[in-house]
Amino acid sequence: MGNKKKLALSFIIGLLSGAILMGAGLGCWRGKIPGTGLFFSGGRHGRGGAGPGRMLEKFTRHLDLKPEQKAGMEKVLDDSMKKMRELREKVHPQFVAIREGAEKEIESILDPEQRTKFKGLMERREKWRRKWMGDR
Repeated sequence: MGNKKKLALSFIIGLLSGAILMGAGLGCWRGKIPGTGLFFSGGRHGRGGAGPGRMLEKFTRHLDLKPEQKAGMEKVLDDSMKKMRELREKVHPQFVAIREGAEKEIESILDPEQRTKFKGLMERREKWRRKWMGDR
């Protein structure tokens, strides 16, 4: 196997490993893996699942917040969620462009048979990403 093919294969394995680890980490953080979420309990903010309201409920319960603390925390959570949403919407197209550019470069390194397999791997990754991350 040539150096370019080894490099491409290493890159693909690294890319997929990173995506899996990131997804598992986000799954824990968002509570999609049962029993792991403090901040989120599954679902996606804006779709009737998690969000500042559910976080506030958990914080109130776990921290025994006083009414004025709860009101202050609610404002902080709402403001921060709004800022994070705006930032995600702003940078998401850049992430997509980088990912798509990397995929095209990898495809140019591969032979036709490898390219077909690579496209299949990327389709499986995309299905998995949509299942865990939604339509972001």
